Amino acid sequence: MLNKLRLTLALLLGFGVNIALAQGKAEKLSPGEKLATEDFNQYRAKGQFHTGLTFSFSTRNAKNEDQIIQTVLDQRKYDFSMGALGGYFIKDNFSVGLGFGYNRGENERTIQGDPNNTLAQSLNQSYVTTAFIRNYLPLDGQGRFALFNQTNFYYENGKRLNVSTVGPEINKSLTDFHEIGLGIQPGMVAFISDGFSFEVSVGLLGLNVSKETGRENYEEVTEITRSNFDFRISLLQLNMGVSYYF
Repeated sequence: MLNKLRLTLALLLGFGVNIALAQGKAEKLSPGEKLATEDFNQYRAKGQFHTGLTFSFSTRNAKNEDQIIQTVLDQRKYDFSMGALGGYFIKDNFSVGLGFGYNRGENERTIQGDPNNTLAQSLNQSYVTTAFIRNYLPLDGQGRFALFNQTNFYYENGKRLNVSTVGPEINKSLTDFHEIGLGIQPGMVAFISDGFSFEVSVGLLGLNVSKETGRENYEEVTEITRSNFDFRISLLQLNMGVSYYF
């Protein structure tokens, strides 16, 4: 009986020493070594959540540009968008969620004319509500890097103001628009620390229906309904953001 007690105590003591040594070794690991040993797949497991902030920005400046049907003497343009989203993993590497966004853009052009040049100015802003599903494809065993594809079903509403000035004549139009659509947004995620990641994505495919109601010089009312199908990639307007998985 005494020998069994001594053996048990020795095993417990050895186990405790091994745990202490392992903890001491883990505490001495550098941040890079800790990242190299962490399993990031756990953040995309069923029952986890993720939130994120995204933004994109693009500008265009041109002078004396021949656009075949017209010559643009000067142009200054920018587009800006930002958004927030939240999702829940209903199974490993597959989440559903909601997102909200804000878009704003301005475009000012001076178009060569005879005898007078035309100054064309536009301003638009809109708000977007999105329901999405997102599936991930890990690129390494740890899951630190992964591709994803996000399918969005969205509703957007906003206003657009256009002002055209030719000599002393000024024309203004104000348009309210509503749009619903379906879009595909592939991207890539890279974890930079515990639960935090950097993401980049781009719009690839879009199907939408929109309705516009406009007033020309605040008098004439026009209504336009459009259906569009787009397949294009704009590498100049990437969506970048940071996300937190928990």
